[in-house]
Parts: sequence; structure tokens; C-alpha cells
Amino acid sequence: MTVLRLEGISKRFGALQANDGISLELARGEVLALLGENGAGKSTLVSILFGHYVADAGQIEAFGRVLPPGDTRAALNAGIGMVHQHFTLADNLSVLDNVMLGTEPLWRPVSGRTAARARLLATAAKFGLGVTTPHEMVQILEMLEQGKIVSPAASKDILDIMKMQQERFGISRRTPEELVVASKHGSLDALRSDVGIVYDKDAPIAIAITVDDMPEIDYSPDNAGDKLIADLSEALRAGLGTK
Repeated sequence: MTVLRLEGISKRFGALQANDGISLELARGEVLALLGENGAGKSTLVSILFGHYVADAGQIEAFGRVLPPGDTRAALNAGIGMVHQHFTLADNLSVLDNVMLGTEPLWRPVSGRTAARARLLATAAKFGLGVTTPHEMVQILEMLEQGKIVSPAASKDILDIMKMQQERFGISRRTPEELVVASKHGSLDALRSDVGIVYDKDAPIAIAITVDDMPEIDYSPDNAGDKLIADLSEALRAGLGTK
């Protein structure tokens, strides 16, 4: 059974022909990979499929129904999702906040974070994604520092970006000014968490802390979870730095 059909998809940006008469079919249970160099038009084609871009020519069918061009809601209702490239994410927001962007009316006075988080966890469990624990995050940070996840050059770039985000809260709150911290506040669960590497004088120390049972996210400098993270990270750094 054909679940997805693209016919004659073309897209031009000025003089640049990004897609030129692309046609393909996808059957139920089939996995299709699009390969090509940078600028080959892969992201453009997927953006057209998801409704971010409108094709200059061609049409898309999902389960036998023609999708209206430029309609992301129609794509989502047809079961078409899109995992965006990292630079299109809001890096100052948590995973949950990024997932929720655009899913709620702007006029709603209260965000349905609790229900959204439950749906996100259920979806993660369904596809075996799981939830990263602080212990797992420390292991990831250690491997990142050692260049075992991506290339050493890419690891350095990532850590340099994390160092640029150093703020005087969470892990960095009570860390001496002379110590560098590569951190990402809220990586595990909004302002209830902080992960990072403290470049202590003896050796780098990877720390990941999450605070459970906080009733609401508090964005003030005095939020209790942020202070607790600072106290715990200071105790961990002091203890591990002496060994």
C-alpha cells in the first residue's frame, strides 16, 4: 500500500533550482533515506512535504488524499512529522518547550505543560527513546569531553558554545569566577535541571542534577530548584576536586 506519493515537486529560490521535478512513492513499512551533499535540496523537499514551503509545481498525496500546499496542520493530521535541524531549535528552551512551540493558542493564559509532558514521555516510551537520567547525562558529558561521541573538533565546538552560555546560576552560581563551566541550563527538565562540566584546577568534573517535585517553574533568580542545584553542585565539586 502506498502511504505517501510526491509527484513532480519543483522549487526555485531566485536563480537557484532547489528541487526539479522530484517524484517518489513510499509504501507502508518502508524506510527511505535521502542522501546528498549540502545544498542538494533535501531539506527543501522535506520542508515542502511538511508544509513549511510551498512547491512551485507538483503535488503530495498522503494515504490517497492530496495535501493542501503550505499547511503544516494538514501534514500533522496526515501523520507527517518533521525533526528539525539543530539550528532551528530554541537552544534556550528545554526539549519539552521546543516540542510545545506552536501547539497552543497564543491567547491561552495558562500553558498545559503537565499534559504535554505526559504525552511526550508516552511517545518517547512508545518508540524506545527513554528519558535521560542525570547519571546517563554525566556519561554523555564525559564522552563528549573525550571526543568519543563526535570528532574531537566537533566536541570542542560544542563545548565552546556551552562555555559561552555560562551564567551565574545553577551549576555556575557558586562556582569560583576563575573556573570555566560548560553548561546547558534546563537540559533535562526546564529550570528544574542543569548539566555541565566544571573545569576544576585538578580535572574536569561532569555534573548533572535534576530537581523533582517542583510544583511550578519559577523563572526568578531565587527559585528554590536553582538554589538547590547550586548547593549540590558546589558540594560535588568540592568533594570530587579533592580526589
